[in-house]
Formats: sequence, C-alpha cells, structure tokens
Amino acid sequence: MHHFSLQSLAITLLWLASALPLKAGTPVLITAKGPTKLSHFAPVSIGAGKVTGGQIRITEYMYDGAPGEYIEITNVGDAAIDLTGWSFDDSSRQPGSFSLSSLGILQPNESAIITEVTPAVFRTTWYLPSTVKVAGGNSQNLGRSDEINIYDDSNTLVDRLTYNDQSMPPTIRTQNTSGWAERVNLGANTISTWKLSTANDAQNSYLSATGNLGNPGGYLIPLPRVKVVESGGTTIVAEGGATDTYSIVLNNQPTAAVTIAISPNSQLSTNPTSLTFTTANWNTAQTVTVTAVDDAVVEGVHSGTVTHNTSSSDPAYNGIATNSVSATITDNDISATAPPTIQESTVSTLLNLPTASPGYVSGVINDPTDPASTLGIDFTIGDTDTPVGSLTVTASSNTTSVVANANVSLTGSGASRNLKITPTGVGFATISVLVSDGSNTATYSINYAASASSVNPGSTRFHSGTSDASTAMVLDASTMLVADDENQVLRLYDRTKSGLPSTGFDFTAQLGLTDISGSTPREVDLEASTRVGKRIYWVGSESNADGGGFRPNRNRVFATDLSGSGSASTLTYAGRYDFLKDDILNWDATNGHGKGANYYGLVASANSAVDSKQSAGYNIEGVEMAPDNSTAYLAFRAPQILPASRTKALIVPVTNFTNLITVSGGGTAGSATFGAPIEMDLGGRGIREIRKNANNQYIIIAGAAGNEGPAPNDFRLYTWTGNPAEAPVLRNTDLSALNANGSFESILDVPNPLTEASQIQLLVDNGDAIYYNDGTIAKDLSQNNFKKFRSELVPLGASSTQPLAITVVSYDCFTGAITFGKLGGDPNKIVEYRAIGVTDWTTNPTAKLDAEARTASDLNSINIRARYVGEPASEVTYLWSRPAPCTQPISTTVLSITVVSYDCFSGAITFGKLSSDPNKTVEYMAIGITGWATNPQAKLDAEARTANDLNSINILARYVNDPQSQVSYLWTRPAPCDQPISTPALSITVTSYDCSTGAITFGKLSSDPNKTVEYRAIGITDWTTNPQAKLDAEARTANDLNGINITARYVGEPASEVSYFWTRPAPCNGARLGVTAFESARELKIVLLGNPTSTERILVEVHGAEAQPLRLVIRDVQGKQISEQIVERAGAIEQQTLGLGQTSGLYLLQVTTPARSQTAKIIRQ
Repeated sequence: MHHFSLQSLAITLLWLASALPLKAGTPVLITAKGPTKLSHFAPVSIGAGKVTGGQIRITEYMYDGAPGEYIEITNVGDAAIDLTGWSFDDSSRQPGSFSLSSLGILQPNESAIITEVTPAVFRTTWYLPSTVKVAGGNSQNLGRSDEINIYDDSNTLVDRLTYNDQSMPPTIRTQNTSGWAERVNLGANTISTWKLSTANDAQNSYLSATGNLGNPGGYLIPLPRVKVVESGGTTIVAEGGATDTYSIVLNNQPTAAVTIAISPNSQLSTNPTSLTFTTANWNTAQTVTVTAVDDAVVEGVHSGTVTHNTSSSDPAYNGIATNSVSATITDNDISATAPPTIQESTVSTLLNLPTASPGYVSGVINDPTDPASTLGIDFTIGDTDTPVGSLTVTASSNTTSVVANANVSLTGSGASRNLKITPTGVGFATISVLVSDGSNTATYSINYAASASSVNPGSTRFHSGTSDASTAMVLDASTMLVADDENQVLRLYDRTKSGLPSTGFDFTAQLGLTDISGSTPREVDLEASTRVGKRIYWVGSESNADGGGFRPNRNRVFATDLSGSGSASTLTYAGRYDFLKDDILNWDATNGHGKGANYYGLVASANSAVDSKQSAGYNIEGVEMAPDNSTAYLAFRAPQILPASRTKALIVPVTNFTNLITVSGGGTAGSATFGAPIEMDLGGRGIREIRKNANNQYIIIAGAAGNEGPAPNDFRLYTWTGNPAEAPVLRNTDLSALNANGSFESILDVPNPLTEASQIQLLVDNGDAIYYNDGTIAKDLSQNNFKKFRSELVPLGASSTQPLAITVVSYDCFTGAITFGKLGGDPNKIVEYRAIGVTDWTTNPTAKLDAEARTASDLNSINIRARYVGEPASEVTYLWSRPAPCTQPISTTVLSITVVSYDCFSGAITFGKLSSDPNKTVEYMAIGITGWATNPQAKLDAEARTANDLNSINILARYVNDPQSQVSYLWTRPAPCDQPISTPALSITVTSYDCSTGAITFGKLSSDPNKTVEYRAIGITDWTTNPQAKLDAEARTANDLNGINITARYVGEPASEVSYFWTRPAPCNGARLGVTAFESARELKIVLLGNPTSTERILVEVHGAEAQPLRLVIRDVQGKQISEQIVERAGAIEQQTLGLGQTSGLYLLQVTTPARSQTAKIIRQ
C-alpha cells in the first residue's frame, strides 16, 4: 500500500496494487475515494521515485551451480529490514516453504544469499568474507524454467521473478552462470531485461573455485576479494625448463596494507614469496613466477599447488579466502628402463597441434562439425622395451565444469589412439593423455578452450585461427578464401566445417607498406573484395584509425591470381594501386560528379582527425562488379550522405577498376575514372558488403557506420538489381536473432537464381567477442588457435515493408461499431484482428462493443491485436483508449447505407442511403479508397478493381459533424472485368475569377463524360469535385502567389492527373499584403516555428488533432511533393520536423486529419 499526493487533484489518492514495484511511466489503475465514498477508476501514470524505507528485491540468481545454486536478495531501500518470519518459495508459490529468518536484519544496500549448501561451503567456493549473510540448506531448488518468490512475515508477496529461456525467448539461461538486472529493472518481473553475467562486467562478476561465473553478495556494495588470474587460464611448468606466471590484484581499495603470503608445496617454488598491496597500488596486478623444483625423482607428469594466506589490519581483508594455483609439471628425470612415448599425429588440417606436448585446441558447445569432438585428435604411442599392447593409456580433464571426464573419449588400439573432446561448459581446461608402462609415464597436454553454443548449431560454423573476418571470396561449394582486417594473410578454409584453415597466403611484403609500428607494418584493414575470372581484387578500408589518426597502409588495392582448385588452390601476387582514395577525394572536391564541389564532403570525412566509424567518417567496406562486369561498385560504410542529413548510403562506380593494377610500384595518381554516384536508401544504414550472382541479382549487407544497436544501427539484408535507377529492397530476415556476437561483414556467394528461400552464407567479424568468460576479446587472445569467427546460413526472406502496426480507424460510441486499420505491413499477406474481450481472431476489420463494453469503467482501455494469418510470431498490439460513453440519445432515424452501382471497367462506385435523417447531410468513406466526402460517388483505381485483398471493402457513412452517427457496410466487390476501356484525354482551365471576393471557377476543356472530375488548387484547396473555390485575402494579394498550379483528375484515378498553371490577375485596390505563419481551419491550427527560414528543414506545431492520425505534406508551388510525415496518433500539441527543397521560394504545407485539412505557406529564403 503506497500513498501518493497528486498535485493536480484536490484529494490524496490511495494506491491499492500488488506488492510489486512501479517503474517510472508504468500505467496503473488508481481508486480515488472522495468524501461521498464514491469511487471511479481511471488510468494514470506515476513516476517511480526514490524508495522510502526498506525494500527487498531479487538482484541475482543461478540455477544448477556447483557446489550449489543461489539467489541473491538486496535491501535497495534506505532503512534496515528484519527478515525474521520472511520466506522463499519457487513456482509452487507457498509462503513459508523456506525460512529466511536466519538472515536477521538486512541493512540498506546489503545483500544476502539463499543456497542449498552450508554457508561455510558457499563462502569458501566464492571467496566471500564472513560478513556476507548466507541462508543455507534451501530445499526449494530452481530449474531451467522456474520462479523465485519472496514473502514477508505476513506471507505477503514482496518480489517475484519468473523465467524460462525456452518459452520466453530471447532471455537468459543461468545454468552455472548467474543473471542480474540493473537497478531500474528490479521488481518488475520482466526477465527480458535481465543480463547474463560476464567476467569483469558492471557487477564485477568472476569465476568461483568450481568455475561458475557470478557475483553473489555484492550487488550494491563491492565485496573485498583477492583475484588470482592464471596466464592463459592454466599454469604449466617443466623441471629444469619452462616457468609460468599468474597475477594477483585486489577487488576494491583496502583501508590498510594487505599482505599475501605465497606458499608453494615441495614440487614448486615462487618468486616472490609474498606480496603487499597498499591503499595506493591495490588495483595494480602483481605477477608471481612459478618454477618447478628440479629433483632427481622419476615422476612423469605430476602436479603442484601454491596456496595463499591474506592478512591485514583492514578487517574486510584479514583472513579472506584466496584462491590457490594448481600447476601441471613435466618431469625431466629418466628411469632406469625406457619411458613410453606419445606423439600427436592428426592428418586433418582442421586441427593443428605440434608433435610434442603441449598443444592448443578450441571447441564449441553443440557444434556438429567441431573437429576435436567429431574427428578427434590422433596420437601414436610406443615404448622401446615394453610391448605397445601392454601400455596403459588414459585421458582426463582438470576442469570438469568445462569438459567432463565422461566427455573425454579415448579409443583405438596398438600404437594408434584417437581422443575426442566434447565440451559441456565455457572456459579453459587442460586435457592430459597419459601413457604408462607401469614404471614410467609420458603425457601429452592439450590446453583446451570452449565457447558457447550458437543459436542455430546446425547452420553455424566456427572457423578458428583468426577472429576478424572482414571479406571473403568463395572458390567452390566447400572452399573459401577469407581476409582478416588485422593482417594481410588470405586464409583458405572449408566453408562447411568448423576448424582451422588449410593454408594462408601473406602478401605484406609486396604491398610497399610505409606505416610501421615497432618493426611491423600496420594492417591494410582489408574490408572488400571482388573477382573477375581468375583474378581477385582486395581493397583496404581507406579509413582512419578508430578515434582518428592517418593510416596510409589502408589505401591499398591489390590483386591476386588464382590457380588450382578447392583445398589445393594457390594465389599469386598480380599488382596493386595505391591512389584510389586520393582519386575519390579529388573527384568530389573538384566536382567530378557534376553535383558541386565537395558535394559529398569526402575530404572532410577523410580528415585524419575524424573517427572513421561514424556517419560522417570515411570507410569502404564493399566492392562488386557492376552488371557490365567492367565497372566496379565501391560501397561505403561511411560517410552516409548527404552531409546535412546523413541518411543515405553511397556507391561510387569506378569505371576502369580492373585496369588500375600495376605489377611494378603502386601506379600513377589520378588514374581512376568514375561514373555517376549512386545514392541508396538503406533505412539510415551504410553498406557493409555487396555481392551479386551471374544474373546480376545483388545482395547488400546494410549496417551502422558505428557500433551495432537498435534500428537503424542493426544489420539488415537488401536485394538490388544493380540498376542505379532502382531502389534496393529490404528483406525480412532477422539477423539480430542469431546473437552472432559480432558484425556481419561478408557474403560468400549469391545463389542463382535468387529466391526468398535461398540460403545465404554470411561471415561475422568476431574480433570483439569474449568467448571464454575471461574478459579478453578474441583479437587480443595470445593463442591464435583460440581465436575464431563464425559463418551463418540464413534464408534471404521475403521482401519487407514497414513493420506491421495497427490502429483504430473509427468508433461509434452509440452503436459500439469499431473499425481496425493496419499501418505498414506486408501487402501480400492477410491480416487478422482480435480485440481482447470483444472479438476472437478474424480477418474482418470491424467489430462491435456491446452496451456493457461501451460503458464499463474496466474497459476504458482495450488491447487490440493483429497478425498475419498463420504467423503467430508476427503478432503486434495496440492499447486503444476507448472514448467516453455517449451522453446524447441516438437519433430516432437510423442511418443505413448500401452500394447503388459499380462499374467494373472504370471503377465508378455510387453509395446510397437506405434510411437517414432527411434534415442531415451524410458523408461517406470507402476504407482504402477515399477519405470522407459528401459526394456519394467514388472511384476504384485499377489495382483496387483487381487486388485479392480488396475483394471486400468497408464503406462508412455518418452525418456531417456527427462522428457518433457512423455506420458501416461491408461491400463485396464484383469480379474484375475482362476488357479495359479507353479514357478520353482530360484538360482544364480557369473560367472565371473575382479579384474582390477571390471566387474562382475551374472548367474542363475536354474529359470523359462518364467520369467525375475533381480539382485541386495548390495552396488553396484540396481535392474536391466542386469546381468552385475561393482565394482568401492573402492569396488574392501575395506576391508569391502570382501563379497558382491547378490540377485535375478523374475521381479514383490518380494516374489521370493533369495540371494548368494559372496566372492570377492583379489584386483589386485596397487589398491586404503579407504572409502569415499561423492559419486555422475550424479548430485545426498550424504554427510554423522559424518562418521564414534559411535552412532546409522547418519545425511545425499542429494544434487540435489530438489522438487522431495526421498527415503532413510539403509541396512546392508546382505541386511537386518535397517531404511527408505520417503520425499515427497526434498529441495535443504535435511537433514534427519536415524537409524543404534546396532552393529558395514559396512552399506549401498541407496538414490533414480524417475530418479536416489545413494549408500554410512557408518561405525558404
């Protein structure tokens, strides 16, 4: 129970709701009780402010953890809470199931833990201080699909979290890795806002002693903790040989010095033997070097342990549990008898381990082509004085949470053995294969790294050895060449299987690279490639460094010639060109495109101070041959154009691209020639890749110039014909659902023919992915075999329009008649609707609220849903606020309508009244055909006369100025005619004009006598069949309206439109001159902010259209549309920004609602 004082009311409202908290802006139902004890329900919105008093919230949880799962609760309020009598339960929802009384008093910001193991075991496993409260022995265990319920001492529900990653996708699965929510999302029971913990995230999550990942006990207050991090995830040393290191650092600042005593067992020594952290250097990691004791004992591969004891006068750190380090030791002592031997002998190139130990292997959970789990690793064993059949061979994992011993499978006989490794968890493990003759042993150690499963394991492949795949060239059905933007090695991969490349070709030495870091040339940043015959062209990004900084090596374009086939393919260097970037910048700066010098601002974008990965940057990421196969389309990730708006992508055609390559040197500056630039609308995105097939069917990966995020910063697929005059088509494939953990940057090939069902293989740049929960991104991993990128096989998908959305077109509060309407959506699909509590799913867009539903206070808001028939996943919702119940009686004369006549050739349709009030004027509207008009005649265009989704058309009628009188009639359109008819030419003029009153009459010079003509005078009147109009005082005198464009067309036939430019006669004497920035039509008002304007945009305010759909259109005085904005539901004061033309002069703004239209004039200086 919460009290809120609402200043806008003269009473204090008592909020009676569940114990669950409010988020800011959450709609709630408030019961207001006045002095008369009457109550009324009304939806209001309350902003959730600071919590006053104590408040318990579920802040973190993990199920099925080792040694036990846990739930973290936190007091996020500002007062202590006594948990005596409180309890927890899972989905059975039984208060009192597990008592929380042992937790006692929880202070503000303090967290506590619920687990099934003892408090001591839990604290030791997670290195927690004794101050963390733990309630052990919980018997209400969690599952993959479950619920967490916290009850207070009155058995009232305080907080709840329901989760199920299988039925509530895409949400987290917290097996062995915890989930947590940001503070603003606590208490909402919205699992979709919860995050999976990652190493060193905002919660400082870390690995427990058993390999679980989380941060129990420290949601708001960081806990003191000593972090021990082994280099590479393991510690491996050799007697008389290799050493290894690990580092130690504190989690937060101590109040006094902290000393850590380091104690190796007899098998090891360390340097140093103690560490001290002060209040100044507490967050600086200190390194410990581990050395094997070189004894004379034959031990084979064995282990040693280093323990730590922490002491401090800071009670938070004094005696805190500190992780130990276990080291694998290779023996150098030889027994009197010959020891056995083991050598790696795998033939497949998908794995690459040295003959002698150790080796490095990466795997992926659930990957059906993971080479280590499917092909396995081959070994050859032997012993000079022991028969091979008498040798004992075993294999084991030192981290069973990553690879269980049951998943280390060793098979074979004699001298040949095969080891298969199947991961079960994410992280690192050491897999040891041990051969023993009874007295001596030999071991081969594999440092193994496992990453998480993909969303679609059956179609995802993980290609290892590098991580930053940036462009690729397909060679055949199973082979591909892949470039990496971090180096110049072109690697040959099997595109159908996960694993390492079979070979690589490094052309660094041939490229004349001048930008050197240390002794190594900086990267070319290969981002694009194309092929003509056997020659493959590779293009650097030509970009600056991230954050700015000149990178001249990236300006290289070079070519390689292909020979051989499949995995035996080889590449030979063919030459390069170094000046393409200079040529492009010069082309724009000197008006080579004819649009004006620096029209695209490329010189400014390429300035060394500009970050390349932004919409104003400079970055090439695609190249493909034009349909003529001689011009190359050079596609830009950035800049997006034009500089004033940054909304379109840019393609620069290079007409002599294949002739630029020279064998000696880098060519001659100024050699490139260019075609007309192509400006492409990709929904605000740039181009990340472009590919075509032999039939010139193109696919484009569109994406953000900067980091990935919500649209328009997401990745989408488009198709294109290659014709600059034709627009690309958005496809509906959802790439974000793949959770690819990187950027889609390569299309391997385009199927021929290309259809909606075609499967497209895409490559992902995963250089920034953290694969192993160790906080290290893939490109920074020290072991190349642990690096990987992924390929995804996705369907092209159907062409996509704007997303499906719905609204309510009309509602009659007297009859309850309601009409639904769709906004956007696929025009080729049938939509069905459902109004919760009113109607079940139906394709009929009309429904009816009964008398109770029209007046019930609990139906002030009704949830309207829509979806494509047969596609439940396409469902969208719209919360419709039902207007207040009618207060006036319904007219005794009931309005009803029909269709009197219809001509299937011309589309002419006539509406008729079956009954009506003879004293009232009726207006009509055919949904999708015409707006409201008193003219009972309309016209269906050619598409409407034949379209399958217009077999039935909803006809509406109402009395003018009486929306509540609206009725509807669902008319079944007759079958289309078989033969077309001819249409006589239409031409118009002005037959009369009165300069004193402004009365103007339009006339037809010629027309089809069987068709109705409608007229429009730009800036004066919208479309009307009335040939008479009136110029207001301003229009009769304004200098910018000396000429007015008159247009006419047959009703329902937009294609028949003709125009006549009428020169207005001189004003009558005494007329008023001037231009106003505020005009009104009835109560619809327009305010132009900053009119006249010198910019290409104008800010518009619309008053009087609240809760109505709104259309704003700007045209020039010739009637050409310049810009348009559609508003589904206008606010009380609706603000919109619209674009103007690039030239100065008069522009006309028309604002239209379903019932009204208003025009205002805009002066562009």
